[in-house]
Amino acid sequence: MRELKSFFLIFSLFVICLLASKSSFAQTPDLDKKITIIVKDSSLSVVLEQISKKGNIHFFFSNEKILTDQKVTLNAKNKSIRSILDKISKALKLEYQIVEKQVILKPRKASLKSRKSESSKKGIKRYTVSGYIKDNQTGELMIGATVWVKDLKTGSTTNSYGFYSVTLPEGNYDLEYSFLGYQNIQQNIELKRSHKIDLDLQEDESVLEEVVIEENREEVIINRNQMSQVNLTTKSIIEMPGFLGETELIKSLQAVPGIKSYGDGSVFFYVRGGNKDQNLILIDEAPIYNPSHLLGFFSSFIPDAIKDVKIYKGDIPLSQGGALSSLIDIKTKDGNMKKFGAYGSVGLISSKLSLEGPIRKDKSSFFVSFRRSHLELYLPKKARKEFSLYFRDFNAKLNYKFNDNNRLYFTVYTGKDYFANASNNSLGSFGVSWGNSAATLRWNHLFNDKLFSNTTLYSSRYDYRLILSVKNNNYWNETISNLSLKTDFTYFKSPQNTIKFGTSVKGHYFDPGNLVMNNVTEDVNLPEIPQSRARHLVTYIASERKIDQYFTIKYGIRLNTWHNIGPTTLYQFDSNHEVEDTLTITENEKYNTYPNFEPRISFHYKIDSFSTVRMSFGRTTQYLQLLSNSVSPFTSLEVWLPASPNIKPQLADQIAIGYNRVSFKRKLDLTAELYYKIMKNQIDYEDHANMLLNPLIEGELRFGKAWSYGIEFLIKKTKGRLSGWLGYTLSKTMKQIEGVNNGVAYPAYYDRPHDLSVYLTFKAKPRWNLSANWIYSTGSAITTPTSFYYYQGYMVPIYASKNNDRMPDYHRLDVSANFKLNKNKDKRYQHSLTISIYNVYARKNPVALNFNKKQSVDGNYLVPSNLYAQPEFIATQISLFGIIPSINYNFTF
Repeated sequence: MRELKSFFLIFSLFVICLLASKSSFAQTPDLDKKITIIVKDSSLSVVLEQISKKGNIHFFFSNEKILTDQKVTLNAKNKSIRSILDKISKALKLEYQIVEKQVILKPRKASLKSRKSESSKKGIKRYTVSGYIKDNQTGELMIGATVWVKDLKTGSTTNSYGFYSVTLPEGNYDLEYSFLGYQNIQQNIELKRSHKIDLDLQEDESVLEEVVIEENREEVIINRNQMSQVNLTTKSIIEMPGFLGETELIKSLQAVPGIKSYGDGSVFFYVRGGNKDQNLILIDEAPIYNPSHLLGFFSSFIPDAIKDVKIYKGDIPLSQGGALSSLIDIKTKDGNMKKFGAYGSVGLISSKLSLEGPIRKDKSSFFVSFRRSHLELYLPKKARKEFSLYFRDFNAKLNYKFNDNNRLYFTVYTGKDYFANASNNSLGSFGVSWGNSAATLRWNHLFNDKLFSNTTLYSSRYDYRLILSVKNNNYWNETISNLSLKTDFTYFKSPQNTIKFGTSVKGHYFDPGNLVMNNVTEDVNLPEIPQSRARHLVTYIASERKIDQYFTIKYGIRLNTWHNIGPTTLYQFDSNHEVEDTLTITENEKYNTYPNFEPRISFHYKIDSFSTVRMSFGRTTQYLQLLSNSVSPFTSLEVWLPASPNIKPQLADQIAIGYNRVSFKRKLDLTAELYYKIMKNQIDYEDHANMLLNPLIEGELRFGKAWSYGIEFLIKKTKGRLSGWLGYTLSKTMKQIEGVNNGVAYPAYYDRPHDLSVYLTFKAKPRWNLSANWIYSTGSAITTPTSFYYYQGYMVPIYASKNNDRMPDYHRLDVSANFKLNKNKDKRYQHSLTISIYNVYARKNPVALNFNKKQSVDGNYLVPSNLYAQPEFIATQISLFGIIPSINYNFTF
C-alpha cells in the first residue's frame, strides 16, 4: 500500500498548495494601500475612476442598480482604500465584494444572516416558485439549468425533465435563471403566494466573443458542479475529430480523465479500474449492451439525436444502479415544439438524416434520426452479390404535453450490425450480426409545486448471432431481454432539502448462447446451454441537505433483491470445479436470492465563492457479467451470465476526495480527484477456458478481488475563441484471483498508470472552427515469455507470471476543421464541410502482439514453417491505422 500513501500525500500537497496560493488564480486587490482622494460634489463615476487609477483596482457594477451620477464629497488624505470604500458605501447605502482582481459594487440589502434568520422563524409564511425552463427556439426542456436566489445565496437546478422548484419565505427576491451558453434572465418577484414561472432561455451568440463579469457567477457554477461527474453536450461531441469523419459519443469519452479506452478498433472503455462490462449505458432509461459497429470501430449512437449526456465515475445517483464502475446516462432530443427542421450529413462511411417538428405547436412534437453505412459501395460489383456488410441506427421520439401537470414521452431505439458471406467457396457461407433494440414509455406527473414524479416502462433486447450458414439459416445465438417498470419521485421540500425516492421491478431473460440449426436432415447431438430468468426489485431513498451556505450533504440507501427463477438446469460444483450434482428447476420456481444494500454519501464544503472540497463514499452492485477470455478488439463474441448460486454479485466500495476551483475572469475550471476502489467477486478464468457452447461454463470461472486507486486532474476553459480541456490520470489497478497466477496479485490488462488527453477547439473566424484532440496512455499489461527451452527440436516458451510486460505506449493526434459554406447565417438552408485527419503523424499503435509469427515481404503474417532451419520464436506487432483523412458534408434546414 506504499503507492496508495504516496497518492494521498501528493493529493494533500496539491490541495494545500492551491489553498495557500490562490494568487495563481486570482490576485486580491490591496485595499490597505493608502491613497489620497479629495473631491467635492463629484459624481460617483469620477470618484471610482480616481480610485481605480491610484489603487490599480477594477470596479464592476450594474448601471441599472447603481446610479453613477450620485454626488460624493471626500477629503481623504493618505487613507487606505478600504476606509474610503467604507465611507462611500455608508453614504450611498452600498456594499462591495472582492472577486478576484475586481471589486463588485451593489446596493445594500438586509444581511444574509438576518434574512435566513427570519426565514427560520415559526409562523413565517412560505411559498413556492416552480416551473419548467425551455429553449426558446426549439421548446426543448433544459436539463441542469440553474435558478439562483441572490438574496439568500441559494437555489436549485432543473431535473432531467426541465422542472425546478424553490420554496422561500414571504418577501421580495431577485431570481436569476441561467444555463451555460444562454443569456441569463433576471426576475424580481414579490412572494406573497406560490408562483408557477415557465421561462424560455435564448442562446447567447456572443458568449464566445465577449465575457461579462457578473456577481455570483462563480458561486452559481461552484454550487452546480458535482463530484465524479462529467457532462457532454451534443456540440462538444460533434466538434471532436472522429475516425473517418464519424463523430461519436463513446470515442469522445477517451478524453475524460479516469476513463481509459481500449485503443484503435474498439469502443471498449474502462472506468477507474473497472472492467469493460462494469459500465451501465442507458438511453432514455433503457440499458444498451455492446454499443459498437464494425467490430468496434464505431459506436452505435447518433450524435444528432443526443440532448444530454452525464458520465458518472462515482457518486452515482441512487435512482440508478446495476453496474460497478460507471453510469453513462443519455437523454435524447424531444423534438422541436416550434417549427419543422431537418439536418444530416454525408460521409465516406455512412450518412445520416434527422427530422423534427411540432405535431401540435407547443403541445406535442416528434424527433426521428436514421443512420446507415454504405460500405457495400466499396466492394467490387461481383462481390456485392455475395457479401452483405452494413450497420444502421434508428432513433424516434414522441412527446405530448397533456397539461401543466402531465407529460408523456415515447422513445424507440434500434441499432444493428450485419456481415455475411453467402458465397459457395471453400470457406462456405458465414457471418456475424448483433444489435440492440429498446422502447421506453415515460410519464411525468406534477402532484403539486413540490412533488414531481416520473414513471418509466421500458423493454430492451440484445442479440448476438454467429452465422454458420447463410443459406440454411444456421447460427449461434445469444440473447438478453429486459422488461422494467419504475417510478421516481422528487420532493422539493425547501432550497435546503430535496428528497428523492422510488421503486422498480425488472424482469430479465438470459440465453448465454445456443445453436439454432435449420434444414438439418440427420440427427445432431448439440450441447444445450441452460437459459435462465431473474427478477430484480429495487427501493431507494436519498436526501440532499444544505446545512448552511458552505456545507451540503447527500446521503441515502438503495436496497436490491435479486431472485433467480426457473425453468433452468443448475449445475453444482465441488471444490475442484467438477460437477457433483445437477438440479432441474421448474417453471417460476425461485431457487436463489441475493439481497444487497448500497449506502452512498457525499459531502460538499464550499471554501469560498470560487472553490470547494468534496468527498464521497458509495457502494455499487452488479448482477450481470460478461465472460471473455480474449483481449483482442476483434473478438466481439460475448457470453453474458447473471448472478446465480455459482456466481456471486460483484460488489465495489469507492471513496473519493475532490477539489474544484473556478476562475471566471480567466475562464478556467480546475478539478482534482483522488479515489480508491476495492472490488469483490471479480472474475478471471483458468488456462484455456472454453467460453463457447459450454453448459458447464460456470466451472471454468475463478473468483477474487481487485483494487484500483489514482488521482485525476482536469482543467477546462469553457469560454472564449479558444476553449477545451486538459486531463491527466495517474492510477494503478491490480487483481488477485484464486487459482490464477498462483494466487499472487497481478496488474489488470487495463492497468495503464499514465493517461493524458488534450482537447482544443478554436473559432478562427466566424465561418471557420478548428479542433484537435491528442491522447496518450501507458501500454496495456500483457503476458510475455521470460525464457525458453527446447523440446524435440522445438523452442517452447516459459511464462513466469501473468501480465508481466506491457504493450508500447499509445498516443495519437486527430484534427478537424469545419467550414460554414453560408455567408448569411440567417438563411434557412445551412451547410458546411468537415475535414478530419485521424492519426496525423501516422503513429503505429499496436492492438495485439503475436508470438511465433513473422512478417513477409508482401506484408502478410506467417508462422515459420521451415522444419529444417533453426526453430524461431518471433514477436510480431499488429497495428491498424496510419494517417486517415476524411471529409463530411453537413446540412440543416
